[in-house]
Amino acid sequence: MLTGGAGLNNIGHWFLDVLPRLHLLRESGLYDEVDWFLVPNTRYSYQTETLELLGIPAEKIITGIEYHHLTADRIIASTAPRGNHTLVPRWLGQYIRDSFLPLVQDEELPASERVPYLYISRSDSAIRNVLNEKELLEALEAYKFKSIVSSKYSILEKIRMFSQAKVVISATGAGLISMFFCKPGTKIIEIFHEGFVIEPFYDIATKIDLDYDYIICKGDKKVHDAAEGQRQHLHVDTDKVVGILEKMRKSSGKKSNVQTV
Repeated sequence: MLTGGAGLNNIGHWFLDVLPRLHLLRESGLYDEVDWFLVPNTRYSYQTETLELLGIPAEKIITGIEYHHLTADRIIASTAPRGNHTLVPRWLGQYIRDSFLPLVQDEELPASERVPYLYISRSDSAIRNVLNEKELLEALEAYKFKSIVSSKYSILEKIRMFSQAKVVISATGAGLISMFFCKPGTKIIEIFHEGFVIEPFYDIATKIDLDYDYIICKGDKKVHDAAEGQRQHLHVDTDKVVGILEKMRKSSGKKSNVQTV
């Protein structure tokens, strides 16, 4: 049973709460005894892509969407990879990196195709949009940032992009899960709505040796709790973003990851 709550329709939870169960299954010594893998859903390409890349045959996959009730001679189920909290165990990050990064380790992209500075746009989402994204992108243009919509890329494309990134900027959201593919030392700048400040990506960054920073921004209206704040759009203070980039660039005695044009 590769179950995992929001893994049903959220790529972040898919990587945190579903796929790591395969590691637990292998460690148990029971992997080769499995006839069928029950997963929450295979509606989204990232679900089928990752299962295929991990060597799970399509003919051995069944979904909870299709089969609401099952009878089995034996059911193998693991504990939740993150237990009863949101912190990520160190083994989980290592498992994801060990499973996916070798898929592109022998590839050498031409310089024209390398994208060292990434901004993840949430323009494909109905929640937590950056209201002044045009202004932010204009500020980032001087630093050679490329704006991407994460959901438009395949898993392998994301592995290639993020494994070569030097700086990644994004409002908090599932698209940041690709930070698992970043090299140690990559700068991550996470942007929060003041009513929705959460720790999972900071926690992941510390476990895989990324250089993490964050900005807390005003929303377009007041919120009363995180559940409400999670759905609100935000206005990014571009001066704070530029300030972090300039601090990196001018950091004395250190090799900077940021250049200006």
